[in-house]
Amino acid sequence: MNTPAKHSQNLSLYLASHRGIGDLLYPFQESDLLIRLFCIIIRMVFFIPVRKKPQADDTSYIFINFSAWEYVGSDHTWAGLVTTLCDVIEKRDRILMSVFRVFGSEVKVEIKESCNKKENENKWVVKTYMTCLLCTFLLIVFLLLLCLIFFSRDTVVNILIPTGTAISTIYVTGFAFPVVKNLIFTLKGKLEKEMNRKDFSSQLGFMHNVKTEVEVITNFLQFMAFYKQKEICVVLKVTNLDICTPDKVVGVLDAMNILLSDKDAPFISILAVDPSIMTECIEKSHNMFSNGYEYLNRIITLPFSLPQMNKETKLHLLQKITRSKGRSERQHNNNVNHQENNSAEDSERSHTYNEQKIPIEAFQYLKKIGNEYMPGNNIQMKRIVNTLINIRLMISMGFQTEVETEKNFEVLVNWVILANNWPCRLSWILQCVEDDWQRNQLSETNVGSQEDANLLLDIYNNNSSELDKIKTKIEKLLELDGDPDLFRNFLKTKKFTVKHVKQFSNLTINLDSSLKRRLELIRSMNGITSDKLNQTIPHELCDECQ
Repeated sequence: MNTPAKHSQNLSLYLASHRGIGDLLYPFQESDLLIRLFCIIIRMVFFIPVRKKPQADDTSYIFINFSAWEYVGSDHTWAGLVTTLCDVIEKRDRILMSVFRVFGSEVKVEIKESCNKKENENKWVVKTYMTCLLCTFLLIVFLLLLCLIFFSRDTVVNILIPTGTAISTIYVTGFAFPVVKNLIFTLKGKLEKEMNRKDFSSQLGFMHNVKTEVEVITNFLQFMAFYKQKEICVVLKVTNLDICTPDKVVGVLDAMNILLSDKDAPFISILAVDPSIMTECIEKSHNMFSNGYEYLNRIITLPFSLPQMNKETKLHLLQKITRSKGRSERQHNNNVNHQENNSAEDSERSHTYNEQKIPIEAFQYLKKIGNEYMPGNNIQMKRIVNTLINIRLMISMGFQTEVETEKNFEVLVNWVILANNWPCRLSWILQCVEDDWQRNQLSETNVGSQEDANLLLDIYNNNSSELDKIKTKIEKLLELDGDPDLFRNFLKTKKFTVKHVKQFSNLTINLDSSLKRRLELIRSMNGITSDKLNQTIPHELCDECQ
């Protein structure tokens, strides 16, 4: 989070007592709109604001959400940050922004301590070229009066009127054309056009153009703050950056650090990301810090780490997810019912009722899960709920399974939790079970029910030494898992057996089968290597004995 010190406390107080942002640029009544708009334009065109005293403590905030994922297809994802900023500011006040881009001036700061109160008051100073325009206008009027006195009426009509028309056209074109152009061609369109250009020469000046537009927005906000006698601050929330590629992540961070972190810029940047992913992206990028945490510590001025969810918060979020799923199911089924004929209404309503009960039923079972086993992540919770809903729908649609759902649904919920929280270790157990079954088939050993009663925890413990040997090869896969101690405890308390593996094999839809395939290849290669060692060592020993 990049928050200037002078804004951090004000932002906290504002968020605590927030009653609505309102219209920052037009906080006056509609009847005065045109008059006030005309006054602001006149001051933009002909005056320079000079600040003689510090800005008032009153602050208004403009909140802007930037999702980095929306610009992930662009070569300049970081420029999307500025594009979003320009778009929101322009949409709030297109006319004033267009005029300011042509005639606006930055606020001059001349804060001096003086005993004279008048010298400490803010003021508007006439621009230099305005004096020239007034002198030119007065000179033209004076010449017209002289011509009316000394020349005939025909001469005045034939010479002075065309000349005055030409001069008026030049003035109108010079003043009005740029403003109209800015009304039609927005900053967002201009930046997006340059973002899509591929030639190298255009890339060289692209950063300069973006920086120029940021300066225009900064000056505009400061001008409006001076006019309204209240500070205007833009709060920019950056999300979904941790799902972008490393180079794009670093590009956005650089843009926030270079373009939006000036001490006088009215911007507060809030970076909502997973720091573990961000640090990895930083370390993988080119020409960047080898320590991602060190880089984040240099650009983040106010870190705020969210604590882990407690049980009440997780249940509240889980209930919210299941309720939204239930509402979406009802809306979908209501649309379907309108299209069905009367003969199928009763059966359809019965099926609709069962579908609507699934999210509620899932919540009733999930809230029995221990707090330590329930993921404290909104996305992971949605994955679990969606998985359970789809499994129940598969069974209700006649999907063949050995599970009696009504009796064993609680066990099935625990199985889904297991596959979601520890996909790599569960895949390892499934591969070990499959290999044991294949060995028994080759040796024609009939273990039957005895094998089905084997606990998965015992199978994991028996093969844990082999898993330790290949940890370096599956390091990325193990990062998908949660706490390994909780994994052992979960297997111990839930008492999963090989029978459950067979029952739930066709319903484990939330477990990526490619994980098991990769473990299968690694385990088979290790088995081939160990077989070769077992064959060569006795042969060498025999040679030595001879």
